[in-house]
Amino acid sequence: LADITVCDPAVGSGAFPVGMMAEIVRARSALSPYFNDTRERTPYYFKRHAIQNSLYGVDVDPGAVEIAKLRLWLSLVVDEDDVRQIKPLPNLAYKIVAGNSLLGVDKSLFNEALFTRLESLKPRFFDATDRASKERIKNEIDILIHELANGNEAFDFEIYFSEVFHKQRGFDIVIANPPYISAIEFSARYTSEYRGKLNARFATAKGTYDVYVLFIEVALRLLVDGGVLVFINPNKYLSANYAIALRAHVLANASLLKLIDVSGIVVFKEQAVYPVVSIMQKAVRVANVTLMLPLVREVQEFAVQKFVTNSIRSNLLTLLPENIWGFLLSTKIDLLVKLMTKANRLSEVAEINASSTAAEADAYGAHIENRRTKKALKLINTGTIERFQSLWGMQNLTHAGKKFLTPYLSLERAGVSERRQQLYTSPKLIFAKMAKTCEAFLDRDGAYASLNTNCLYNPRDGVSIEFLAGYCN
Repeated sequence: LADITVCDPAVGSGAFPVGMMAEIVRARSALSPYFNDTRERTPYYFKRHAIQNSLYGVDVDPGAVEIAKLRLWLSLVVDEDDVRQIKPLPNLAYKIVAGNSLLGVDKSLFNEALFTRLESLKPRFFDATDRASKERIKNEIDILIHELANGNEAFDFEIYFSEVFHKQRGFDIVIANPPYISAIEFSARYTSEYRGKLNARFATAKGTYDVYVLFIEVALRLLVDGGVLVFINPNKYLSANYAIALRAHVLANASLLKLIDVSGIVVFKEQAVYPVVSIMQKAVRVANVTLMLPLVREVQEFAVQKFVTNSIRSNLLTLLPENIWGFLLSTKIDLLVKLMTKANRLSEVAEINASSTAAEADAYGAHIENRRTKKALKLINTGTIERFQSLWGMQNLTHAGKKFLTPYLSLERAGVSERRQQLYTSPKLIFAKMAKTCEAFLDRDGAYASLNTNCLYNPRDGVSIEFLAGYCN
């Protein structure tokens, strides 16, 4: 517990480091009756020791980094009655750092003399109190970092936190609530040059991925073998096409230990996401995955006791094509496993395809109109599909904050590809993509385009699409 190392690569305002510090202090305090050195086993000592030796964080927002430092400072002195043992506040400049966790630098890790000097200066800086000493030590540290990074100013974990990697080749725990930046937002916010750097740097950067995918790969890189990743992140990675490479990467380099479903609880008021808590262990193989599904829907009732715990064999993570894991969140998982191992798949009797990528949905959505134009089709999405029927003309379609009661999509103006046009004008089943039950609408005449849905079309000889509509619904 005294030697444990914890990193938050998206530290924000520091909630997780502060929480981890509280857990370390609580655990070490519980062991105090078994030790004789009670003078150095006070909560204050444990807190300061954890801040100096255990806790690390990075965030791209310098303002958030300053708040995280402030929270650690305040937590160090709060509730402390014996003011005589309180030392001047430590310097946290090389513990909680402003930088981009997704980038790194070309560096030489074999310059032992520079690293040894760097690691001897950091504890001195942590405890330095007078301004002249702090500035002198900080300047020397910055010069060493600059030299080790070959002049590159980008943040790099193995340089800034070199003591962790020299001691045991990585962190024991990486914990984070990574940023939820969708592929569309990512493309709009960042340059193609920056996106190209990330695509070259990460094995999981495939397709139109959300940025949290890269943070999971970062976390696995940062961990020592046997180290544990704990993330709260969108549940989309369990099934999304953009996370196929991520699921493969996790299976190759780690084990999924536990999945805690909080997607039905409003955890983040400002975020329209459905999160899960993902716990993984690097370079370890386990026999089972533990699953925790909630019995409550209100965050006020949230408690570990309010979950149903189940487990499945780890080898079932490769049961479905593309290692789809969405079934892990089902309360009927035993039945689903039986179905998946013994039933025929829809893809064996017809072609299955998404009606649009996220980028296409965004691009096509700019051309929605409430009246029919040349070469236009009626348009529906997940929100305007119910079992057996379309709600077109009865319920508004909402896209990018706008509402359309009778929406049409001009194939020509929207620049819809030939492949998509063939799909839209074919007889097909259109499935709601996010629904609690299977909801499919039969478009017999190919009169509907759709966004963010799945489609079944071109059934095999002898297979009735009407039968499939009835069966799926």
